[in-house]
Amino acid sequence: MIGRLCRGAFRCAPPLHSREMAVGALGGWLAPIRPIIKMGLERTALEDRVGRFGRVVSNVGSPAGVEQLQCDLIQFLTSAPILDAEGNLYSWVNWTDPEHVGYVYPEGMGLYLTLMSQLAASRKDAAMAECATRVAGRLQDIMHPSGGIGIHGQLYPFDVCMAIKGLLTFQGELNGHINPGVLARMAHFVVDMGDRRLTIMNEDGGLPEVAPTWSTAFGASMLKEVIALDALYLETGEERYRAMVDQVADEVIATCYKDGSFHVIPQDSSVYTHPNCYALEGLLHLRARGYRDTTELLHAGSDQLCDWQKADGSLYNWHNATPERQAAKRKVGDASAQAIRIWFAVDSEAYRPQIERGLSFLVDLQSPQKGLYYADDSTDVNSITSIFAAQALEWYLHGVRADAIA
Repeated sequence: MIGRLCRGAFRCAPPLHSREMAVGALGGWLAPIRPIIKMGLERTALEDRVGRFGRVVSNVGSPAGVEQLQCDLIQFLTSAPILDAEGNLYSWVNWTDPEHVGYVYPEGMGLYLTLMSQLAASRKDAAMAECATRVAGRLQDIMHPSGGIGIHGQLYPFDVCMAIKGLLTFQGELNGHINPGVLARMAHFVVDMGDRRLTIMNEDGGLPEVAPTWSTAFGASMLKEVIALDALYLETGEERYRAMVDQVADEVIATCYKDGSFHVIPQDSSVYTHPNCYALEGLLHLRARGYRDTTELLHAGSDQLCDWQKADGSLYNWHNATPERQAAKRKVGDASAQAIRIWFAVDSEAYRPQIERGLSFLVDLQSPQKGLYYADDSTDVNSITSIFAAQALEWYLHGVRADAIA
């Protein structure tokens, strides 16, 4: 089924401006850029990837090759073990260390549902639609009675926002079924937590004592929540959601933004690139939907990402970091793929060199199982990195939808 999905996956999309680039021979394009895998396990050395860099950039414009890479990612994302029969999406799969098992990933499930619903609808693809239906059903099943969703006994409004956006996209793109009561409880949870500026809650309603991080404190990543709040406004017409969009945007920009990037939280000078990109994605949505003109902030943010990009097309996870975080710096796929989407949406021509370098890095992260490794030194084949990359490639081939970002 998935083989048929990949072979036919690109027939429904009309040719747009990005297809004006000459189509090279598929095999010739892929040959110099696929990582060399020894015994199906060992990773290519960094110096080997950098050595192939020039050939990657000179051939990255082949739509046939880009389509094949996206097809590979879709095959990974729609197959076991990363997606199981019940509709659980896992954070990663590691074929080299079976004991290093990923967890069920509600945030990723929401992002997955947004992307897969869009792809299934545009291609009229029943296999993708079935995967989206499974994930939509599972997201509703795992919701806590409070309306929260999370992991390890803790509930996160950010995860709920990703689920809301995914479910409403599923409904709009595929006429999928959403339980109105589930959506109402999710919406109540998000608004209640937002009013109190809370980002985490125990399942028993208590507030855990946790260190403030990008996922546990009100900071940069919260700006992406405006996408779900706007989706609720469009669904219900209730002005309270639109008002909260503006409140969240005002506060995060005022307290976390400085010199082209969003700090993890207001009192932390470090920048964690992944939530920084989440914040920029929120700005993209605000502009696309006419809430406010965020162009100046977006150009500054895009330029900062350019400054951070390394010669091999990668981005590190931390910038301006403490010594402890500096020691944990890695070249990561999630933020590198997110940056490509941001550059496409802000100015695809001006940032074309960065886009091409970024694509070359993503190709080099591809595993023998077709998904992308989390980082250049990782053996975790990561779902969220593959989701971001699949949408980046979609925009490369068929044009940007800044109001539909996963």
